[in-house]
Amino acid sequence: MENNFTKIKALPLEQHFNQIAKLNLNGESLKQFNNYQNIYKKIEKDHFDDIDNKISSIKQDTKNLNFMKTNREYQNCFNDVANVNNQFKGIQKGLDEFKHLNKQHQKVIVNLNDKFKQINKKLLNDNYAYGNSIHKLNDVLNEIKKDFDHFVSLTDSGDYKTSEELLKKLSFRVKNLEKWVAKIPSLYRSISTEYPEQIDEISRGYDEMVKAGYQFPEKGMGSAIDYVNKQIKKSSSSLTNLKIEQTQNMNKEIETLINQLYDSMEQEIKAKRSVKKDVDIVSSFIIHAQHQNYSLMSELKNLSKNYDLEHQEISTTRQLSEQLKRIDEINQKDLQDMASNDAIYSEVLSHQSSAKHDLSQIETQQRQIHKSVSGLNHAENKARNQVEQFDLEMHNIKRQIERLNLPGVKKDYIDSYNVVNNEIKKLAQVMNQSKISMDDINKRLVIVKKHLNALEDTTEQLIDSAMLAERVIQYTNRFHAARNNKKDEAVSKANFEAQKLFEDYEYEQSLDRIVTALDRAEPNKFKEIENYYYANKDNQ
Repeated sequence: MENNFTKIKALPLEQHFNQIAKLNLNGESLKQFNNYQNIYKKIEKDHFDDIDNKISSIKQDTKNLNFMKTNREYQNCFNDVANVNNQFKGIQKGLDEFKHLNKQHQKVIVNLNDKFKQINKKLLNDNYAYGNSIHKLNDVLNEIKKDFDHFVSLTDSGDYKTSEELLKKLSFRVKNLEKWVAKIPSLYRSISTEYPEQIDEISRGYDEMVKAGYQFPEKGMGSAIDYVNKQIKKSSSSLTNLKIEQTQNMNKEIETLINQLYDSMEQEIKAKRSVKKDVDIVSSFIIHAQHQNYSLMSELKNLSKNYDLEHQEISTTRQLSEQLKRIDEINQKDLQDMASNDAIYSEVLSHQSSAKHDLSQIETQQRQIHKSVSGLNHAENKARNQVEQFDLEMHNIKRQIERLNLPGVKKDYIDSYNVVNNEIKKLAQVMNQSKISMDDINKRLVIVKKHLNALEDTTEQLIDSAMLAERVIQYTNRFHAARNNKKDEAVSKANFEAQKLFEDYEYEQSLDRIVTALDRAEPNKFKEIENYYYANKDNQ
């Protein structure tokens, strides 16, 4: 502790005070310096001797072995030394800050002097690049220089605290001035040269295009040009008053408007090229579609004399005719406008694009309608051939039954036969009408075909049952009727019952009855008879 206190007393604070005093401090800085000096002198006067005495007392008490008292005095003295040390450190830091501010402000003075020279030189040499804003820039520069002179005065007088506050404001204003000096030439060049040249080019181009017969969808094209010129003047005024951000925003708007004007003119030029290229193609396409629609309508009217057109073919074709009429009216109006230089080519191009799209769809619909009706005659002939075939098949069925010389057929079969026969006759009557519906006829054909197939299956089953029953009955008559045994008796009985069923037109039941008895008396015999029958059926 004694060593630490010795080091504290040895600190060259007095020397530092003398050095700082030479800086000729003033104002708030001088007040702060005097405060540090007063604190230092007060500590030196009031605390140094007191702490030395305490250290001597502690050393004496240690020799007398009074440890409790020594420990208490040591702690108090230690706190006093630490307190003095902290205050001296604070004073040392404050004095160092005076030195630092002095050096820093001297550097700032040199640095700002250089910047002022550079800015001043640029404004003098390149004053043409700043337009009317040069006057405001010089005013701002002069105001900053006044603040700078005040800053230098405060620094020279030693009032570092006040000058430090002024330096913050000064640095901010210098940075802004540097930004303006850097940005304004580009903004001024756009306002003074680029935009006026572009607007002049647009204005001359617009006049030439109007003379050449161009029209624009924006009726206020001239007003738009005037508006841009006004915005350029406003932006120039804003720049003169150093409203840089506002000027930047206005310039963006001006550039957008100029680009829109260029785009509008270019759009009409390109549109005219495309329109001229396709004008004959579109007109020819319309004429072709109208001719096709007329031919289609004529065909439909002729067909409608003999056929029911049940899928809105005529109404759809009539709608297509109306649509073609509207397309042609728009096209004719566009042709007239082009001839009188009243056409807005971008709109004409839009009409052409819509027309080509719609005409392609119309052509597709025309093909679909034509395809749907072109096969009506063929479908009718095919249907008539089918009816003739149905009639022939019915005659074949009748002949097949008649050739068997059966005792008769059941009423259910006769009814089924008559139903199909009447359906065929009705279908023939429908087809012999002056005007027919192929949809209705095709539905009837499907129904008749289904019923005819069922009748053929029933007929074939009837014939097979009758023929087989007859053969088995004949066989049992020859080989079993004359025998006298129990099996033959059963067969004879079945034979009698089968014949009775046969005479009652129950051919399938007759076959089942006799086959059941035969299989018991002579297994596999019926299978042999059946196989032989089917093997030779087509030749019988």
